[in-house]
Amino acid sequence: MIASTETLATLEFDRLRDLIAQRAASDVGREEIAALKPLSDPVKIDQILRPVMETLDIIRFDDPFSIGRVPDIRPILEATSIPGAVLGVSELVAVGQVLTACHRLHRYIDDRSDKYPSLVRLIYALSTYPDLSKTLDASLDAGSETVRDGASSELRRIRRGMESIRSEIRQRVDGILSGLNDTIIQDRLVTLRGGRFVIPVRENQKHRVEGLIHDQSSSGATLFIEPIQTVEMNNRLRQLELAERAEIERILRELTAQVADIRIELRQNLDILGRFDAAYAKASFAQEIDAVEPVFSKRTLRLKAARHPLLAVRLAREDRPNELIPLDLEMGTDEERTLIITGPNAGGKTVAIKTVGLLAAMAQSGLPIPAAPKSELPLFDSFFADIGDAQSIENDLSTFSSHVRNLEGICSNAGRDSLVLLDEIGSSTDPDQGSALAMAILRELTRRGTLTIATTHHGSVKAFAHEEAGVMNGSMAFDTETLQPSFRLRLHIPGSSYAFEIARRLGIPGPIVDEAERIAGSDVGRVESLIAELDAEHHRFREQADAAERSKAEAEETQADYEVRLRDVELRERELRRTGEREARRVLDEANALVERTVEDIRRRQADRSAIRD
Repeated sequence: MIASTETLATLEFDRLRDLIAQRAASDVGREEIAALKPLSDPVKIDQILRPVMETLDIIRFDDPFSIGRVPDIRPILEATSIPGAVLGVSELVAVGQVLTACHRLHRYIDDRSDKYPSLVRLIYALSTYPDLSKTLDASLDAGSETVRDGASSELRRIRRGMESIRSEIRQRVDGILSGLNDTIIQDRLVTLRGGRFVIPVRENQKHRVEGLIHDQSSSGATLFIEPIQTVEMNNRLRQLELAERAEIERILRELTAQVADIRIELRQNLDILGRFDAAYAKASFAQEIDAVEPVFSKRTLRLKAARHPLLAVRLAREDRPNELIPLDLEMGTDEERTLIITGPNAGGKTVAIKTVGLLAAMAQSGLPIPAAPKSELPLFDSFFADIGDAQSIENDLSTFSSHVRNLEGICSNAGRDSLVLLDEIGSSTDPDQGSALAMAILRELTRRGTLTIATTHHGSVKAFAHEEAGVMNGSMAFDTETLQPSFRLRLHIPGSSYAFEIARRLGIPGPIVDEAERIAGSDVGRVESLIAELDAEHHRFREQADAAERSKAEAEETQADYEVRLRDVELRERELRRTGEREARRVLDEANALVERTVEDIRRRQADRSAIRD
């Protein structure tokens, strides 16, 4: 069990697949993407992911490449299995386009086989059939969807004969037309009717032109007459047209037979193209959202700079990419299996848990994830999510009843290697009973070792997270001065709902809010005050930590500067020492040479004792 259709829809995995499928160039590729779903086998996941990562390298670093449009020829191939079937020009052109795509893909990957081993394995069984591809291209005109003259020597001979006769007929009819005065003809224009060259003659003058009547104008005032002088020539032209049709039929039948002989291989080719097309679409989407290869860990979830992919695409298209706040989250050790996220409405809690769920589903579907490199995810064997308003009028279920039904399924099936995401757990019913139910469920999931992330507004659940082993608090940061969310997740710190502050900002009269605070009671006030103090304390610590980081960075920079200077001094010292040693050696060598020359001079001159002393 990985994830139900309902859970994947809740995580918006179907919308993600649709976005990726829009980038595919073939129906087979789109079908491949539509079949994407999370898997639990790491080998199968890697078999899907590896071609995507190699294709992403092609997009980022290699020569641009795309297989282009790939028509769906499955119905065409199926038709060739019927005896006597003859494919039309457009159908054979489609087969030719598939063969061209096969040839281009095979040549591109084969030239780079050392760089893309997974893609090499993908196209291993691709058959290119270059002879058939060349024949189709030489025989068929894709633009006009006609058979080319060069398809056979017989067709070329027939068409040349047709062109010669047409020219001769045209000249003969033009000559006849020029000999008729305007009282006989409607206008001086030779036209075609039923493939025959005709003259437009006034109805009351038809006896003036000998020939065959082929048509009449809608008013009846004009008759279209084929002159008797060209009837035989038109008959010969008609015979050639029938011969052309027969030759085209023969050519198409022959080409159809060649396609039928390899229809099984062509069907396999289409599947391979579809898989590459799907990999290219996935890689293209990964490039757009700046996704990286996911890393699977045993138990730890460690996301750095994670972004919700659908939100990233929408904000990028609206030219607001900087408004997307990335998510940093680390949990999953045996001491921290459950995270309770609190904070104000519209503060990003739901987006945070959806981001975790969707990225986990992407990773286990063999897709790169939008996060910083080396982000880690456990390999889950099942996904569960209860997010949003699940009210069902059709099934006569209230919002709370629908939530309880989801929770029943989670409690029955979630285990040690499951991911459970619960939005506003314990809501839609009496707060005391709802929070008690929430705490009981969270305690049980924590005991099982299930990785669980839940959001809540219940103060008692925040206290539970603070006291319960294996459970930790977290909150979405909130600017208490502007009363605006920052959408940043902070771990180990509970968050306030800031309901009263937001109510004042949105215009509810002060006395009413004051009365609400009084009704809420001193316990609630103390909890909220405690959270506010913790929040302020965290903010101060954050400022101090930032200042310490800056000081540390400055100190490290200064130290690095001194180390560079010290190395420079040491280098100069060594150079000076070497220079001094070389100079001393030079002086000594010169002195020794002088001594030797002097001794030699003494010997040569046989100097006396006083000269030697000098």
